[in-house]
Amino acid sequence: MVKEVLDAIFREFDAVSHQLTSYNDFIPTDDNPNSGMQEVLDTLRVSEDDPPGEIKLDRSKTGGADIRIRFGRKKGPNGNDEPTVRIGLPLIREPTGSENYITPMEARLRDLNYMAPLYRGCL
Repeated sequence: MVKEVLDAIFREFDAVSHQLTSYNDFIPTDDNPNSGMQEVLDTLRVSEDDPPGEIKLDRSKTGGADIRIRFGRKKGPNGNDEPTVRIGLPLIREPTGSENYITPMEARLRDLNYMAPLYRGCL
């Protein structure tokens, strides 16, 4: 039974397209401001006392100051505010010190990591 279900799934969707779709749903872009990564930040909590997407620091360690760190979007009256996470373009620093954008194919051919910077802030 399981084999038949898996065969049916792979006839409909191949493994590579599933991985690409999953990646594209998780990564924040201009076209995908409600990405999986943004959802993680919007619901992040350290303790039950913290509101979703926000961490309150212990007042005994901040000299009594009320300090809050917001990772997720602040819930506004009309829904969510602007996204709080974005990803830059993948860069590589060459041995000469220059920086160049890199493509996945170039990273594979040169046996390099394909990484992009992650920023906190609006897209």
